[in-house]
Amino acid sequence: MNKITGTKNQINFQRKAAGIILFLLAVTVLSAKVPGEEEKVISVVKQFFAVMASRSVKDAKKILIPQGFSFSVRQNGNNSALKISNFQEFIDSLPNLKENYKEIMFNPKVLIHDRIAVLWAPYKFYRDGKFSHSGVDAFSLIKTDEGWKIAGVIYTVERVETLRKKD
Repeated sequence: MNKITGTKNQINFQRKAAGIILFLLAVTVLSAKVPGEEEKVISVVKQFFAVMASRSVKDAKKILIPQGFSFSVRQNGNNSALKISNFQEFIDSLPNLKENYKEIMFNPKVLIHDRIAVLWAPYKFYRDGKFSHSGVDAFSLIKTDEGWKIAGVIYTVERVETLRKKD
């Protein structure tokens, strides 16, 4: 059973946002690579991981679109839980984070079309230096006049270390 929390309007909005992100993913899958831009997209995602570690509100505002959303899917036996939050909430929470976070992605795949991009990568996540979970990240990015910014992220949370570095 899926667990989705929020008011009916919030849930409808969140479903629409998820639809837009999935649309961007689908469109981008059909796209060709743009030389040099892949590295820029990867760099922005790595900056996001650095923001989690440093808790820097200033740096978060440089790379996130505040109206963007984060969707996480956690599997617990036969049940899954979907957690949805917006980036402004994430930005506001940074100064209050108590744990030290470290996320490492492996073998990122980047697809770019014009001013949109998707980065897909397995990852491992650590809290206070100890393994917490692994999963797969799917970031949607938009190229603005200031450069690439993260518009959304969908990720899985797997409590066991199921993902290993490959290649």
